[in-house]
Amino acid sequence: MRDWFKAAAINLGKALATAIAITLIVFALLKAAIPSTQFLPWLGKILAGDFGYSRAYSAPVVAAFFERLPFSLELIVVSFAIALTVGFVIAFLSSRSPSSVLSRIAGYVVLALESVPVFWLALMLQVLVALFGHGFPYDRFASSDRFDLDDRLSHLILPAVTLALFQIQPLMEYARSRRTAAGRSTAARDWVAGAFATFAWRLPAVIGATFIIEPIFAWPGAGRLVFIAADQGDFRLFSGVLLLAALCVLTLRFIAETFLPDDPFGVANDVA
Repeated sequence: MRDWFKAAAINLGKALATAIAITLIVFALLKAAIPSTQFLPWLGKILAGDFGYSRAYSAPVVAAFFERLPFSLELIVVSFAIALTVGFVIAFLSSRSPSSVLSRIAGYVVLALESVPVFWLALMLQVLVALFGHGFPYDRFASSDRFDLDDRLSHLILPAVTLALFQIQPLMEYARSRRTAAGRSTAARDWVAGAFATFAWRLPAVIGATFIIEPIFAWPGAGRLVFIAADQGDFRLFSGVLLLAALCVLTLRFIAETFLPDDPFGVANDVA
């Protein structure tokens, strides 16, 4: 128990240090855009939960962010489900026939896709849909006011697939290492915990990719909100959304590092 508290304190210290560094960077950006901004009054408002007021949305920044956040979470969760399914299937097939040509090709393709810039993947998918999609929608999300399942799925599939391609490789390697290291069955909760930990540790990169993908596909999440804020010169909205997103990532990262095991199956001990 003492070791757990020590690890939690270390993780909390790292999260706080990172939060302070990000806060200073965000303030520097805001100060460059709005020279009249003073650090201590601004920081006091941030600590009180006041991230400023958005001119573009005529609403507090926090309200605008949390209005768009569910769309970003929807995109991230669906893409993770796709990546997890595909990654585990490839890992399973590779473990049954590791020397087969198909498993090697699948591994090379997944590795190549993870190495390609995510904005290029998004643009290429848009080009392919424009050429062969025959009217398949890839922008102009139309169901933010009322929920239409067909419309939602038709607009979600391309950004979700793009973001999933960005995540398949680490999840595939995670599943492959668990199947090949010890060769024993494990509880479903251990698989879920390990997969979530893998996802949580990569979440900063996933959110960065999400913020790039959303404007390309006109998906109405927090990433597109940043793009709109920058385009309209709404610097308080821009800086506020960046800071709120960073704090959300740090919180989930702290939870993953503190409460989820890095090696839930004891692979390191088995290999040693």
